[in-house]
Parts: sequence; structure tokens; C-alpha cells
Amino acid sequence: PAPRSVSLQSPVTADPETCLMVFKNHWSQVLRILEKRGSKPAPDDLSAVRNNTYQMLNLLAEDRPRGESAMGPILEFVVSENLLERLLCWHLQGDLTEERKVEQLKLYEMLISQARQPLLQHKPVLTPLLRLLSLCAEPTSSLLENSLVLLLNQLCVSVAKEPSILELFFHSHTDQGPANLIIFSLLIPFIHHEGVLGQQARDALLLIMAMSASNHAVAKSITDNSYFCPVLATGLSALYSSLPRKIEVRGDDWHFLRREDWIGVSSLVLFMNSLEFCNAVIQVAHPLVQKQLVDYVHNGFLVPVMGPALHKTSIEEMIASTAYLDLFLRSVSETALLKTFLRFVLLHRHDNSTILDTLVGRINSNSRLCMVSLSLFRTLLSLNCEDVMLQLVLRYLLPCSHVMLSQKRAVRDLDIYGKTAAKFLSLIPRCCRPESLPPPEREEEHAAWSKGTPPGWEPLQSVDSLLDELLAKVPAEPNGAGVSIERFTEELRAIEAEMKNGSAAAPGPEEPPRSPDAPLCPEEEEAYESFASLPDSEAPAGPGEASARALPRAPDPLSLIVASPPRTPGQPPSQPFTGETMRCGGGGEMPLQGRVAVSPRAPAPCPRAGPFVTVLFSKLENMLHNSLYVNFLLTGLVAQLACYPQPLLRSFLLNTNMVFQPSVKSLLQVLGSVKNKIESFAASQEDFPALLFKAKKYLIARGKLDWSEAQSAVPSLRRSETLGRAGEPAGGRARVGRGLHRGGLRVVGCRGPGAAP
Repeated sequence: PAPRSVSLQSPVTADPETCLMVFKNHWSQVLRILEKRGSKPAPDDLSAVRNNTYQMLNLLAEDRPRGESAMGPILEFVVSENLLERLLCWHLQGDLTEERKVEQLKLYEMLISQARQPLLQHKPVLTPLLRLLSLCAEPTSSLLENSLVLLLNQLCVSVAKEPSILELFFHSHTDQGPANLIIFSLLIPFIHHEGVLGQQARDALLLIMAMSASNHAVAKSITDNSYFCPVLATGLSALYSSLPRKIEVRGDDWHFLRREDWIGVSSLVLFMNSLEFCNAVIQVAHPLVQKQLVDYVHNGFLVPVMGPALHKTSIEEMIASTAYLDLFLRSVSETALLKTFLRFVLLHRHDNSTILDTLVGRINSNSRLCMVSLSLFRTLLSLNCEDVMLQLVLRYLLPCSHVMLSQKRAVRDLDIYGKTAAKFLSLIPRCCRPESLPPPEREEEHAAWSKGTPPGWEPLQSVDSLLDELLAKVPAEPNGAGVSIERFTEELRAIEAEMKNGSAAAPGPEEPPRSPDAPLCPEEEEAYESFASLPDSEAPAGPGEASARALPRAPDPLSLIVASPPRTPGQPPSQPFTGETMRCGGGGEMPLQGRVAVSPRAPAPCPRAGPFVTVLFSKLENMLHNSLYVNFLLTGLVAQLACYPQPLLRSFLLNTNMVFQPSVKSLLQVLGSVKNKIESFAASQEDFPALLFKAKKYLIARGKLDWSEAQSAVPSLRRSETLGRAGEPAGGRARVGRGLHRGGLRVVGCRGPGAAP
């Protein structure tokens, strides 16, 4: 036959009647051979039929319709003579070898891909095509597989261009049942194949999935009459069993799999291709297909495979499985599939312990496993999903048993003037403050650290303590209202002016009092809305506060502070806590209701903030014993929690005036302990200033390092890969080696689940 690369050449100057005459001439030669009596075609007859058929299909592909709804003259002749069916029947009289199947598949692929008019809607064309496909259901050679998948891919492309043809496939029948099931049954074995073959099969199936989104009958057929979803989801289990069980890395900072880490590991590339295909199917498919697929992913992959993998006894295998789970979560984007992964992590129990509890406990493990676990939690928190926050933190804080009874009403307090920041900044160890550095050192690290505070600038903590002192001096009257309000307001305004102007000089002319109808700044609007939204039954009942609520507009927040009943220094103002609706910080796509049901916990005899916060604080308190990279991840997690827009969590982490139960440590206490340990260590080291200076220079240089330039200074990557022989089961042994500079990855072992250690 003519080679596949030869394009169809038509006599462009010939008219349709001439082309039809040439076509009939070729057909007459073929027909004489077809009408011969004999059990097996002779080799010469096979060659003649092959050559004439190729020329006929060339002409058929170039045939053009006579009108919008009319067939071309050659196609009309093919349909009337049932030509393609008769040709196939003749081939079936003899031995239809693999080679002859490949020839027929290539001819049909050429015809469908280059036809100038719709062909598949005509039964005399569609029926022999489907019959040929059914004969190729079990290809035994790679050549036949490639030709079959290429034809199926082109078939799906043609159907996608004309969705109405899909109904013809759906209602057509052959020996193997509905034709659309033949397409799926032929493509399904290639879903998880690597290379071009697997990609063509996945692309073809994805086109049909997209069309099923608006066709309930097709979606129903996919879920009820095909093995598409089971094979796709459970195939992930087989692919996971071939992944490397141990990951050896170079560089102390490695803690998660980047694309450049795994792109050279063929087994991981194959798994990621299939996972991304699952994600794409859920994105475009009908809800029936979506639901069935996510159920199979959960019950056929996550529970039976990922669950045990995360509970291996080997530290290396724990690191690998945790890094894989982190990679999978970062790669999934569709809500339904992501929800399934989160449901597995948050609720599935393995050996009487949830996956989440197991992962939390590993934060206290050795440095590498700790870093990989922290990276996984960083990924979970970055989803901004309220279910994750509820399971990790909020369900332990919701009863408010971690605070003293008198403090519960202060949970929603707002820090309008940044007093909290001043208190946290005061926890910087003395040896690490910019003003403690010698002038040369301070000058050398100009790009990264401040050169010290300007002369005359008061530290923020002194302003904070002065504010508490002023408020403590407010004399009380029987009715609870403060006296000399104007005087204290003036002093507070002067302090505020100093904070804004950045100098301790005397403030300028006093700002005139603002009328109640004057517009409020955003911070004041937020404070007023929070105050005004309190239910009447929970609002403060003091006469002074009642009069404040009666105003048509919000008074100045400073006046509100001074007019409040007196309080002792450090005591927070009292406001009731009303449970705000928790939102998904990523836009609220996944509402909490109906997703993760958590029964309210009875107050424990010993109040606590939950295992996640407890282990984070414990690790944070031991910062001096952690590696630099563990501390980077640790402080990053705490910062993520502090940024979450939930009043209860914000008050727990950032409200420095809250008084907790003795069994619950605050972030302020933990950082204060770290400060004391650092200062104690600094005092015991004679050369500490020099060591600190060297460490800062290292960090500055590390931050400025341009990796694109640095890569040119290291040897090029060298990858070697020795996999099992062709046809070896997925669980067979394999070794994959990679050499990467700084933080690179090298897979040192791979064995199936049943392999010996």
C-alpha cells in the first residue's frame, strides 16, 4: 500500500463526472476479483484490491457535495452499491491478518480525516467501520495498537465537530452491543499508556466526555454500560504501586516535589498524566460521570492505596508518600475531585486514627519528615477551605473553653491602632535588633535590614503602655461615664499624631472635634459596624454605652474608648462573641454545610487549642533546636493561620490582651519563651555577634542568589533509568537514578507492594 505519509492528490482540473468515471473503473476491477469463487484470495488479487481501494478512497475523500444537504456523486455511488461493506466481507473470507487489519485501519483513518463532506452519518459507511473496529478489539502488536488508537482519535474528533452523529453511534448495534460502548471498550485499555499512544486515547475520550455533558443518555450509558470510570480511577492504584518508595534528595532545604524533580521519573510522569486526566474529565463531563468517577477515586485509590501508604513504618516511605500526597493536592484543581481528597485526609480512619491526626503527629518527627509534613499542611491551608480550618483548629476553639470566662466577650475585639504589632515587635531579641549592631555591620546589610530608629523616635511599646496608663487614670463616676473626657481625648490625639508623624516633637495645632455626621475612615467604619451589629440582648448595657448607641452616627473611636467604663491596664474591652459564618477564603466555592459533619465537642476537663496548634507551638518554642528550613516552614504556617479571616482564630493568635486558661499557651507566650532562650544563648557565647553577622550575610547572599545563573556553574543533569523488561508487571523492581544540584531528587528504590524489602 501507499505509505501513510503520502497525502491525497486529486486531479483538481477534473470535473466531478470525470472523477466518478475513474472511480467506477477502479471499482469494476475490484468487483471482478470479489466475484471470483475461491476459499482464499490469491496474493496477486490482494495486491490489486489494495491498490485499487487506495485510489478509490482518494477520490472519495476529494468528493464534494453537490449542495448543502446533497451527497457528492462518488459518495452517492458508494452508498448505493454498499461498496465498503462488500469490500470488508471479501477480506473476511480469507485470513484477516494483523497486517491487513492495519491496512484497513489506515485507509479509514485517511478517509475520515481528509473527507470534504460528512461521511459517518451514512450507514453504508458507518456499519463496515464499526465492524472493522470490533475485529480489532484485542490488538496483539504495537503497530496495530497505534493504528487503532489513531483511527479512534480521528473518529472522536469528527464526532465532536458534528455532535448529532453521536446519536447514530449510540443507536447503532453490532455484535458487541451499542457502538458507543465499542469506542469506549477499545480506548479504555490505553488510558494509562505512556507516550503519544496514551495521550491520543485520553484526548479522544475527553472529547466524548465533553459531549456527554449535554447528553444524559450518553452519560447514562458511560456510567452503566462501560468500565470507563472504574478503570480510570482504579488504574491510579496500579500506577501508584510502581512509584519510587524512597526519595533521596541533595540539599537540606528540600521539602516538596517540584515539576523539575519528577519530570524525569517515568512512573511518576505516567501517574500525573492519569491524575490530570481524571481532573480534566471531571471538569467537562456530565454530573453522573463526575459522581461515579470521584466515588471510584475515593474507594478504589485513596482508601485502599494511599491510606496504607501513609502509614508505612519506614521513615523513607513515609516521606515519599507524604510528598506524593502533597503533589497530588497541588495538582488537582476541580472542586469535586479536591473535595474527595480532602474528605479522605480529614475524615478517613486508618488503624483507629484519621489521616489528619497521623500527619499532625509527624510534625514532631525528624527534620526531613517534619518538613515534608509542614509542606503538606502549607498546601492544605493555602486552599483557604473552611473544612480544613474547622478540623485543624476551629472545632477546638469554638467552645471558647481556652479563654477565661470573663474574656469570652472580647473575642471580637479589633486592634484598630496596631497595638498588637508593637507587642510582637517587642519580642525581637535584643541581640537581633538593628540598633544593637555595630555601625559597619549595619551599613553592610543595608539592603535587608533597617539602619536603626531615627533619633527621638519613641518605641511603639512605650506608646502602648502610655495609653494603658492614661486609661487607667480615668476617674469613674457612679453612672460609669468618664470625666474630663476632653482632656484625655486631647492627650490621646497627641499620641496618635506622634505615631503618624514619626517624631516625638510636640504635635501641631489640635484637630478640631469632628461632627457626628462627618465621614469615617475605613478602620472606624469597621469598628462602628462591628459595634452596631451586636444584638440588643448581647450589647453592653452601661448607661454611657447606651447613650453612644443612640447617636445617629458613630462617634470618634477615641471618644468611645475614653467614654467606656474604667478598666485595669491590659484588660480588653468587653464585647460579646457572635459566631460569624465561616467562609472559604478562596471565594466561598465550597460551603461548609453538608460537607464535613463535626459534632460539637464537650468542654474537656483540660482546655486545649487542639493537637495541630499545640504541636506547632511546641515546635515553635524549640526553634533553637530546629533547622533553618524547618523554622521557615513553621513560621510560614503560623503566618497563614494568622491571615485567615475568622475572628475566633484572629483573637487566639493576635489578641495579646486575651487571658487564656493555664493549660493553653498563647502565641505571645511562645514567642516570649523563644526570645528568652535566644538571649540566654547569646549571653553564653563569647563570639555571638560575629556568628550572627556571618549568619545574616549568608541569608542575604542566599536571597540574592540567581538560580538561572547558578545552574550554568554546575554540571548538566545526568539521568539514568533502568526499568523492568517489556511486559513486566507494574509491581516489578526498578531503580531510577537522578543527579540534581542543590535540593535535587534521586530515586533510589522502587518495588511493588508485594516485593521483599
